This record gives sequence, C-alpha cells and structure tokens, in this order.
Amino acid sequence: MIRILDLNFIDIEPPVLEPGSPGATVWNDGANGPVAFGATRDEWHWLRLVGAGTFRFPVTSPASTISADVIPEPGVRRELVVDTYYRSIVPLALQAYGFEALHGSAVAVSGGVVALCADRETGKSTIAYALQRRGHDVVADDSVVLTVPHAAEGACVTVHPLPFALRLRGPTADHFDVQERRAATVDKTTFRPLGESLNLSAIVLLAKSDTGTAVQLARLGANEAFSAVLAQAHAFTLDHGDRKRAMMRSFLRLVDRVPVYRLTYPTGLEYLDGICEQVESVAATSALHLSVGV
Repeated sequence: MIRILDLNFIDIEPPVLEPGSPGATVWNDGANGPVAFGATRDEWHWLRLVGAGTFRFPVTSPASTISADVIPEPGVRRELVVDTYYRSIVPLALQAYGFEALHGSAVAVSGGVVALCADRETGKSTIAYALQRRGHDVVADDSVVLTVPHAAEGACVTVHPLPFALRLRGPTADHFDVQERRAATVDKTTFRPLGESLNLSAIVLLAKSDTGTAVQLARLGANEAFSAVLAQAHAFTLDHGDRKRAMMRSFLRLVDRVPVYRLTYPTGLEYLDGICEQVESVAATSALHLSVGV
C-alpha cells in the first residue's frame, strides 16, 4: 500500500542543480528551456523545480512510503510548493522505487481504467473532464502510476490513484459553462483512497491533427506501441542502469498485456463528443477481450 507523508519544509543549503551540474538530469520545456534538474547525492534523490523549490527524498523507502523535504524558492506560495510535491515529486519518487508512471490522465470507464497520454496542451484534462460529465470517474491527472506485474504475479496491470486536482483552462471552462480551474492545487482534501487499485484496460495516445475533420482511432502494433508509450514515461533518471533495465522490461510487459491506441482528432471543442465515444468504445472492446481471455 502506498503511503504519502506530509511535505516537510526545511532550511538548509541545497546542492547546486543547474545546467552542467555533474550527474544531473535536465528536463526541458520547449522554448521555455530547463524547468527541472535532478541528481542523486549520497542517500538522497534531489529534484529542483524552477519556480517552486528544491526537493529531496530518500534513495530507498520502506513499504512504498513517500516522504520528502523541500527548500522552497524565496517568495513562492506554500500552496504551490505543496501542489508541486503531489503532482510531480510523488510520481517520480514512486517510479524511482519500482513503480512505473505515465504522463497523462486516467478515467475509469466500463469497470476498467483508460489512460489518456500525450504531450502538454493536447487536451488530456479537457477530455477527462468531458468523460466525467458523461458519468465516468476521473482517477488521475498529470501522472498515471502503475504496477506492471511479472508473469508469475498475474496478468493485470493496475493503476494506483494518487491525489490530484483536475485543471480546466478558460476555453474548456467556457465550453462547459463552469468556473475556470487554472490554479487548482492538490492538497490533503483531494486524496482518493490510496489503498485502492484499478485494472488498466487500455492506453490511448492523443494527437491533434491540423488537417481533416474526422476523429480517428487505430490500434498500434507491439513495436510502435512500445516506443510511443515509453515516450510518455515519467522517470527520475535513466542513469541508474539496473532501474533503467527494469523499466524497459516493465514497458515491454505493459504493451504486451494492455492494448495501445492512437486517437487523432482535429482542433476544436466541437469534436469532444466524438472523442469521448471513441474512448468509450476502447474501454468496451478491452473489457470484452478480457472477459473471453483474448
């Protein structure tokens, strides 16, 4: 069972984490440049997120317990730092401890979970909210944390719901005539039952199309599915050889057990109903296959 302890604010001098720091992993956000830096120093994993603070969590953790300290950047709101902890640090810590994590949202549809994965500003949260309005349960946003069992442990890949707050930007909020949630933050009031785990039915990779007016769904073959899903992986670092090898094996098992689709759609909120119908069809098809052992 996953346990998430409260974030601990501390006042110490953090290690220097910037471009060129020895052994550092750098995360870039397109034209915005570096947004995060990670490194392992002795018994700690360190992660500096620009605009929030420098976090640390232990290299090893008993019984999947997440505990972390933070040295916040000057002037940053405490709520934003805590939100960053739950949205970013917790999934990366779980990945470092042996779980797998995907960049995406997840919705429970027809008894199983469909993960919606894509790059930023592709519409993951919008589609998740639209599915919620159709009666389905959103179980993850930003990060989808998984257990991918070995062959001897059973066939089902499970999703572990974590604390999240679904954000809705202006155009989406206007479309549904609800209040904008651009600054929605994660705190203890957003917790789902952490002991709960749900079976993963399918992974849907979202892609906007600049041409055409059709919503198109296609199942991917094993090789393409592996590369495409791996591109959506959250990982603290790929420098640790044993953990990297274990991650590759997990993703091979993942795409072998869970169908992967690419859903392509034109830009425009008027296509949401068609997108939701395709996601619901994926869940129904996956449930049928599981019931007959295909």
